[in-house]
Amino acid sequence: MQSFWRILISGTTLAILLLACGWLPRENYLSENTADAVMDYIHASHPNADAWTVSCQMAEWLHCKVTEPEIPEPAIVDLADAIVEGIGYQYIEQAQNHTVTIHCARISEGLDGYRWECQINRGGEWEDLRVK
Repeated sequence: MQSFWRILISGTTLAILLLACGWLPRENYLSENTADAVMDYIHASHPNADAWTVSCQMAEWLHCKVTEPEIPEPAIVDLADAIVEGIGYQYIEQAQNHTVTIHCARISEGLDGYRWECQINRGGEWEDLRVK
């Protein structure tokens, strides 16, 4: 029984190390709170907007900006870390030109309800991005 626990613990430790080093795939997502925060930021200049597109690039530092709709100050410094939290910095670093583009649309569901539909592009095809 003791060897069972030793194998289980070493297997778990190995999986955590591989995930931390970026050798295991991770689920990419955007938090619902972050999607709402970006929309709130955009509503200051576009109160009727129901979708947004943000481009994030990793160079010497993380830089995210709103690319659609056009707004006076497109850089969203305060939200950049929250946007990338669920996506992962390595995911962006490994993208073409170290850049990802995220597009999200707020879909109405009933009187007060809504859900987010988001996609991400790393320089190739658009892929679904889970919102949780």
